[in-house]
Amino acid sequence: MKQICKKVIWTVQLLFIIILVGTIGYYIIMKGTASWLDCAYMTIITIASVGYGEIFDLSNNPSGRIFTMILIICGAAGFLLVTSNVTALLVEGNLLHIFRRNKMAKLIQKLENHYILCGCGETGIHIVRECIATGRPIVAIEINSERAALLEREIDSPDFYIINGDATHDENLIKAGIEKARGLIACVMEDKDNLVITLYSRQMCENLRIISRCKDSRMIDKLRKAGADSVVSPNQIGGLRMASEMIRPMAVSFLDIMLRDKDKNLRVEEINISEKTRYIGKRLADVDFWKIAGLFPIALQDKEGQWLYNPGPEAKIQAGGKLVIIGNPEQRAKLEDIFA
Repeated sequence: MKQICKKVIWTVQLLFIIILVGTIGYYIIMKGTASWLDCAYMTIITIASVGYGEIFDLSNNPSGRIFTMILIICGAAGFLLVTSNVTALLVEGNLLHIFRRNKMAKLIQKLENHYILCGCGETGIHIVRECIATGRPIVAIEINSERAALLEREIDSPDFYIINGDATHDENLIKAGIEKARGLIACVMEDKDNLVITLYSRQMCENLRIISRCKDSRMIDKLRKAGADSVVSPNQIGGLRMASEMIRPMAVSFLDIMLRDKDKNLRVEEINISEKTRYIGKRLADVDFWKIAGLFPIALQDKEGQWLYNPGPEAKIQAGGKLVIIGNPEQRAKLEDIFA
C-alpha cells in the first residue's frame, strides 16, 4: 500500500514538473509576447491532446514545433503513469482501505470498557468470536497485514475492530485505546513478545486486567512479575480438556452444546456488584431475578472473595462481590443495569 501511494505521489510530481517546464518553455519561445496563463493553457491542452489547436501561431517557429512534439511525448507518458498508478490504487482497494482504516481509528478512540487482543492467530480468532457472540467490543492488533485485511473483510460485526501493527510497540497499544480498555489479552506466538506486551501494558495502565498466553511453563512466573493477572497455557488447557473428555464426557458435552447453541447463546457470566446499587445488604430473595432477567444466580461472592455456590434465598448481597449466572448477553445486560 505504501509503495503504491509513493508511486502515485511521484508520478503526480513528475506531471507537475512537465507542466511547469512546458509553461516556462513556451514563455521563452514566445519571447514574452504570450502571458504566463496562455503558456500554461497551451501546455495543458498539448499534453492532454484535447485538440483545441494552438492558441498562438507556431507555424513559422520550428523550435516551438519541436518543443511541442517533445512535450506531447513527455506529457502523454506522464499522464499514462498517473492513470496506471491511480487505477492500481483503486483496483487493489488500497484507497478504500485507507478510508476504512481512518474511520475505524476514529471509532476506536471513542470506545470505552472494551477489550484489546494482541495477536489474532489461530487462538486469537476464537477470542474474537467469543467477544462478538457475547456483545463485547474488541480491538485486535495483528502484525500480519494479509491476515489483518482478511479478518477485516470476513468478520462483519460492529463490535470488532482491527489494527495492522506490532503489538510490542506501545504506539499501537495507544491506538487501540488502552487507557480506556477494560482488559488486554497478550496472545502472540512468542512468549518473549507476550512478556514485552504485558510489561508495556502494565506500565501504561495499572488497573488494566491482563491475560497472557504462555507456551513455556518456565515463563509463567516472569509473565506474572511483568504484570499479568492471569497466565494461560494452551498445553495445560488442552491436557485438562482431554482428561475431562475421558472422565466426565457428559458434563463436557453439556458445556460444549451450551456454548455452541447460537439460538440461546448461553454463557457462564459474572456480574460485578457496585456500592451504588440499591440491593446492597439485601437477601437474594428480595431481588426478583426471574422477573428481571429470567434466571437465578448459581454462585455469589462476598467482598472478601469467598464463594457461595448454589446460594439460597437468605444469602446477602455485598458491595464489591460478584454474581455468577448462566444466561445470554441480554440477560447479563439487564442484571448489570441494576447491580453496576
